Amino acid sequence: MNSPFNASFDDLLNNILTDYQNQSYVDAQGVQCQVDISKGSLAFMKSACMASALWGIHRSIAWTGDQIFPDSCTQENLYHHGAINGVAPLARETAAAYLVRVQEVEQRPLAGGNRYDYEKWAKDIAGCVWSKCYPIARGNGTVDLLIMADILSTGSQIPSSHSESGTVTTLTVGKLIDAAGTFLAPLPVRPLDVVRNTTRGTSAVVTTVDSGTQLTIDQDIFTHIGDVYVVDSLCTRVKTYIDSLRPVGRGADALQVKGPTVDLVHVTMSNLGDATPDQVAAAITNYLATFIPDQILYVVQLKAIAITYGAIDPVVSLPVANVAPGSYHMFRPGVINVAP
Repeated sequence: MNSPFNASFDDLLNNILTDYQNQSYVDAQGVQCQVDISKGSLAFMKSACMASALWGIHRSIAWTGDQIFPDSCTQENLYHHGAINGVAPLARETAAAYLVRVQEVEQRPLAGGNRYDYEKWAKDIAGCVWSKCYPIARGNGTVDLLIMADILSTGSQIPSSHSESGTVTTLTVGKLIDAAGTFLAPLPVRPLDVVRNTTRGTSAVVTTVDSGTQLTIDQDIFTHIGDVYVVDSLCTRVKTYIDSLRPVGRGADALQVKGPTVDLVHVTMSNLGDATPDQVAAAITNYLATFIPDQILYVVQLKAIAITYGAIDPVVSLPVANVAPGSYHMFRPGVINVAP
């Protein structure tokens, strides 16, 4: 929508000069005259000063109007919008991702535990960047929540889902060491998981998984051999947090938080013409790496990628048709075979 406050300085000046030009007067000799608006004239100088002042006022009004809305305001004021709505920025979160979360709260305010509330609650937890709620997933009163982790912070888009506990066997500052630990397998511990010293009632955040028996943590909470610990996964942390917010009256199993299952998609493409196979293969790999759970793969999209690199009539022999993922599954690139 055009705004009256977007006029340029030249437009404002011309409008004022036109107003002057439309004013006529009778001089001492009784002759009808027009105001001199040429450069250097008094009317021109007054008009220029007024146009400059108006232009500044208009820009100020337009800027203020932009700050009212989170999608047009400055980054500093975006965080102000978020603070007002109780949306705290997450580590390594881009301004664009933060804007999405702020808009979610403004467009869908908390409503006592509907599906959107669960999705917003999940992303309150550091490391969770995507969520999807499945109401009545296992019958009345049950909810399944699918989440994805921040790969930059945790090293994987698949959230940690382990159930890890044990006792400290060696004391080293800033470490959790358990000779019987299984921090790498079968379900790996990841950065941002929370370690709780249940003996002392303290906790710390995992910063690095050093080995299957050692974690680096952000606080030195283990000072006695034999202290009992629990490592809370991202799925556990999300569930614990939401259980404290969701409507009461349901059992502990009413909510299940889980990560998606990855299905590899193999692509075979030929007849590329002038397109470079390596470029097309890399573009397809990058495209498949962006898929979210339940997203369908359309063969025509694979062809469109090749066409953008110069192919005219690419042939996709695998997959042979559009592919829909299974429930709670998502696609990732498998073997990408692209030939001229």
